[in-house]
Amino acid sequence: MASGAKLKGYDELIRNMEKKLGPDKVKRAVNKSLRETSKLIEPDFKDAVSSYKDTGATVNAVVISGVKRDMGIPSIKLGFTSPRWNLVHLQELGYSRNPSPRGFGVIRRFSNELEGVYPKLIAEKLKEEFGD
Repeated sequence: MASGAKLKGYDELIRNMEKKLGPDKVKRAVNKSLRETSKLIEPDFKDAVSSYKDTGATVNAVVISGVKRDMGIPSIKLGFTSPRWNLVHLQELGYSRNPSPRGFGVIRRFSNELEGVYPKLIAEKLKEEFGD
């Protein structure tokens, strides 16, 4: 599930920073900012999915991916280890026998709430990284 959060002016900002500081330093700073921001958000994510909690296995299965660059755009994903993600998918979207299970839509609501906050958190981390 993609978060849908979009950063406006990101490409231009990165290009200007790369010209001034060099691409390697910018790449390291962006990666570090993404990792640190995802670590800040992880406890809230675990709290959100705790509504699925029965044995605690879902909360314990939360993982943060490494920084990946799809078409040059860096990203990090919050998710679940296998096979837990299959069960979370059913809880999140429902299924024929139970179209509204406990925790229905929790991750979607979490993502929607985070949409305005996440870019600001990343921007703050980048400012810290570059000393502005």
